[in-house]
Amino acid sequence: PAPGRVRPAALTRTLGLVVNRPDAKVEAALAAVARGGVATAGFADSSCWMINAAAMCQAVNAGQLAGGVIVDRYAAAGMVLAGKIKGARPVQGVSAAAVTAALRQFDANVLVIGHATLSVYEIRSMIDRFAAGRRMGRDRTILLDAVERLEAEGKLCESPG
Repeated sequence: PAPGRVRPAALTRTLGLVVNRPDAKVEAALAAVARGGVATAGFADSSCWMINAAAMCQAVNAGQLAGGVIVDRYAAAGMVLAGKIKGARPVQGVSAAAVTAALRQFDANVLVIGHATLSVYEIRSMIDRFAAGRRMGRDRTILLDAVERLEAEGKLCESPG
């Protein structure tokens, strides 16, 4: 499909991808990810990466994508943006171990990578780990239940007395 246009049945194992200000290192990492068999759908309908990232996060929340990846020079803006989209549970990609922990602890569904300080190998490893984790079923966690309650009711837990 055209970038940003998703078909639920076809893309449930696909990661959405938004790349802002790529360099040769990012291009090499993404090419290696594709060669490794990770399916991605680029979101680039708008010239504004923030609009594209919001659309991708909404598609993740709607179940049209297995997860989403935002790549920018630095991760801060992507983390703030993804954190504002209902249903998005972003993890900042600082290491493959951090990505694994976020998948296990709160079923992260958006990976935000700041590529300025990372190697090609680190970028690829985090995306590969994220893709593999998003394909696996996740057990419910207390944290995930609390986040969903916060989104639905505006509170993390019941107030005492």
